[in-house]
Amino acid sequence: GTPSLLTEVTLVVEVVDVNENLHAPEFEDFVVASAVLENQPVGTLVATVKATDADPPGDDSRVGYSIRAGDGLGYFSIDDQGHIKTLAVLDAETKAHYWLTVYAQDHGVAPLSSRLEVFISVTNINDNTPLSEEPVYYPHVPENSPANTPVLQITATDGDLDPGLVLTYRITGGNPESFFSMDSSTGVLTTTGRKLDRENQPEHILEITISDNGSPPLSSTTRVVVMVDDVNDNSPQFEQNFYHMVIPETRNGDSTLNQNEVESGEELGFEALLNNDSWESLDAQNITGIPLFRVLAVDRDTGANGEIHYSIKSARGKGRFGIHPQTGVVYSAYTFTAGQEFDLMVRASDSGSPNKSSTARVSVQVSAVPATSEHAPVIKSSDQRVEVTESDSVGFLVALIQASDQDGDSLWYRIVDGDPRAEFLMGGDEGSVLLARELDWETQREYNLTISVTDGVHVVYTQLYVSVIDINEHRPVFSQSLYSVNVSESVPVESTLLTLHATDTDQDSKVAFSLHSARSAHSLALFKVDYQTGAVVLARPLDRESMSEHVLTVLVRDQGTPAKRNYARVQICVTDANDHSPEWTGGVVQGR
Repeated sequence: GTPSLLTEVTLVVEVVDVNENLHAPEFEDFVVASAVLENQPVGTLVATVKATDADPPGDDSRVGYSIRAGDGLGYFSIDDQGHIKTLAVLDAETKAHYWLTVYAQDHGVAPLSSRLEVFISVTNINDNTPLSEEPVYYPHVPENSPANTPVLQITATDGDLDPGLVLTYRITGGNPESFFSMDSSTGVLTTTGRKLDRENQPEHILEITISDNGSPPLSSTTRVVVMVDDVNDNSPQFEQNFYHMVIPETRNGDSTLNQNEVESGEELGFEALLNNDSWESLDAQNITGIPLFRVLAVDRDTGANGEIHYSIKSARGKGRFGIHPQTGVVYSAYTFTAGQEFDLMVRASDSGSPNKSSTARVSVQVSAVPATSEHAPVIKSSDQRVEVTESDSVGFLVALIQASDQDGDSLWYRIVDGDPRAEFLMGGDEGSVLLARELDWETQREYNLTISVTDGVHVVYTQLYVSVIDINEHRPVFSQSLYSVNVSESVPVESTLLTLHATDTDQDSKVAFSLHSARSAHSLALFKVDYQTGAVVLARPLDRESMSEHVLTVLVRDQGTPAKRNYARVQICVTDANDHSPEWTGGVVQGR
């Protein structure tokens, strides 16, 4: 412009020194490897890495470290001294190794860096207990099996990552008489030279201990209940080899009986009776005649091997008598006269294959009854109440019906009602009521038997009330053999995760639950079981990153003496929750 104007200013230019930061930090290797034991607490030192910077002392050579990549992000931290430490409790079975990408960076104005790959292996320790595949086993084996008969093979697993892992199996309980042996390496259970007898011991409860070879070794126990199956090795046995039966003569006014005295066929002598194979039984669905007496046989076998079929044949009195095939009650549709005598043979055959049988001789005498009688029989203790346990054997004396007759007449006793399955009988002694079959509380708990007493003219009645006492014969049963549940690691302590259910068919159906064992000892501290309700409750916080699955063995026992028990497995899978905040890969971020 005119005139021109000017102004002066001072400009200071600061030259930033970047060329002097000539050297990036350097690690000695491109890859390093380290190891850490599993289950160590947070903050455990894993490794120390170091990088050197050739620049002169100052920010250009001051090195810092950061973890910027790898599947170990969030599980490890590193400080400015290069110390790599854990941020979580590690589990070798969940994840056996991690990779970290570690950067070393100087603090220059234009920072330089280098990279190191770190491989961290999680070293296994013996922290998992070996567990059998099933919580309890119920194998079957026939009685009288020869030595070395295979019964069961137990297989077990151990969650530890140990290539040298060896499991051993031992019988540690329930085998005092050495009926069984077990291969320690294969877990095969076999019989020994000692013969199993179901009639003496129908089941054997064995305790099997499974151990690993860790240091220290860990072990668990598994119950094996060997059920001894029946074979037909017992014949039916009559309570007497020779029966002497006295029956009353028939009153002429009894129109239900056949008055024809003519015998069908020829009379046989007793020797001929033994050689005669004409065994006969009545049709159980079409019984005719009146019951006279009962013979009883017992077979110690069970099932078809213990089912008894009765048959009869006669010498004198041929054709007069028939026998009920299931109960052994002898019937007749004919009249009888005082003084008559009859010889019979009865046979009891089981339903086994091949079947077994035995015979007994029966002598029948007909006794006179008075035409008239002034006084009726008198029962001394009427309407008795008695108790019988399920375990009372056949032939057990249930009660004694005592009666007297002022006229001195002979008395005849009979169960006339209240016994639909013929589980009771009148014994050979006057008035004795005996068990004809073992009772079952689960089938019928109370009986009201009507018993008649007659002198041949008068009939009186009394009631016998029988209460069956239950014994502890059934073990409780879980509703499931395996319970599975998914649980978030954020579930609060004291939360109920699931509820166990079990039933017992015995009278005292109360059961108690407990925690028996676990695959990891750590799991035993995390959970508890309410012994009354069966609720599985969280006792301590869960952490999926430490252990993602817990396997528990739970137990239920009844209140009997001795108590019976059963087992089930509980599998708890821990699901992830967003419980980790994002973290910067480096503590300081620099920019220019």
